[in-house]
Amino acid sequence: MAKEYTLGFGKANLYAFIISVPIIVILLILFSVIWSYYIYVSGIDTLVDYYYVFFAGILIHEVLHLAGWALFVSKGIKSFRIGIKLKYLTPYCHVKEPLKVKYYRYGIALPLVILGIIPSLYGIFTGDGTVFTFGLLFTLVAGGDIIILIWLINLDNESCVLDHPDKMGFTKL
Repeated sequence: MAKEYTLGFGKANLYAFIISVPIIVILLILFSVIWSYYIYVSGIDTLVDYYYVFFAGILIHEVLHLAGWALFVSKGIKSFRIGIKLKYLTPYCHVKEPLKVKYYRYGIALPLVILGIIPSLYGIFTGDGTVFTFGLLFTLVAGGDIIILIWLINLDNESCVLDHPDKMGFTKL
C-alpha cells in the first residue's frame, strides 16, 4: 500500500530551518570551543565577499542529487528534472523513476555529506573559519534532505519509493 511522505515547499523550508539549527548550533559551539568564535566570524566575512560560491554551491547541491541517483536509473538523464520553485526560492532535483530506499537515501544524503558535513568537520579540525562557515551554510541548505533522511530511517532498504514531483518528499510504493 502506497504511503506519502511529503511537505509543501513553504512548510518544508520552515521545518528544514528548524531541524538544521540545532545541528548548526552544536557545530558552532564545537568550533568556538576549539578555536574561536572570531575566526568563525572572519569566515563569514570572507564568504560574503565570495557570494557567488553560494549560488554555485546550490547548483552543485542539486547536481549531487542527480549524480547520486543516476547510477540507479534506467533512462539516464531523461529520468531527471532540475529547476526552482520560484514562489519559495527553492531549487530541486526530481528523479522520475522509482528507486530502492537504499539508493534514494544515497542520492538524498550526498549533498549534505559533500557540501555540509565534510567542510564543517574540516573547518573544525583545521580552524579554517571560511570552510567551516561554508559547511554550516550547506548543512542549512540540506535541511529538507535531513527531513527526508529521517523519514527513510525505518523503511526497508529493498522497498521502493518514488520522488514526489510537486512536493518535498516521496511516496513509498
